[in-house]
Amino acid sequence: MQYKKLSRLAKTDPLTGLLNRRELHKQAKKIIHLAARNSSTFAVLSIDVDYFKYVNGTYNHQTGDTVLIHLANLLSTERRANDLAARTGDEEFVLILADIDKENSLMLAEKLRVAVENASVTIINITISIRLVVSQKDLQVDLDSLLTLSDKALYDAKAGGRNQAALIDYPADLNHHTAQPLLRLDPAMGISRFGHRVKSVDHSPDLALTEHLLQALQLF
Repeated sequence: MQYKKLSRLAKTDPLTGLLNRRELHKQAKKIIHLAARNSSTFAVLSIDVDYFKYVNGTYNHQTGDTVLIHLANLLSTERRANDLAARTGDEEFVLILADIDKENSLMLAEKLRVAVENASVTIINITISIRLVVSQKDLQVDLDSLLTLSDKALYDAKAGGRNQAALIDYPADLNHHTAQPLLRLDPAMGISRFGHRVKSVDHSPDLALTEHLLQALQLF
């Protein structure tokens, strides 16, 4: 019994009970291996609580902890059985979605964003910002590269707006982390396209994805 308790403590974040960063990397290897074997894709979502320092400063750290626990519970509820959820920083979380494409990962991210926005935590409401990147079929990539890219995009996004989910397209050179969002789900704007990457509107796969998402999100 004591061994199981110590093992659990070594793998999880003590406040939220989610995976810690080290265990996330360990368990993600299985998802990456299966994606390579099955020629499928997986998604990495970097999630940040908007204005979390304001929550701590205005209320207290106990309220801040309640907010983090609340979000962790929502992540656990909204994720699928084979997905991984981890707390990787103070107000920073990561979801790794197994066997999923761009369309469905963006829809899941938006569903999560809405669930957080609509829920009350004690006497306050919180919002989150999400940046997600999806692996490419038959292209070997390591988790650190995807995490670094989505983390940087999330950090950059704070200057351009919060409470939104955006899909990030990573460049061919993963050491050059300057990718911009291709599709953004914004509560005020709906879905907007960052179309400088798209040369042919009529045949753009991103346009088709946008239109399909607009239809699918009417179901929420």
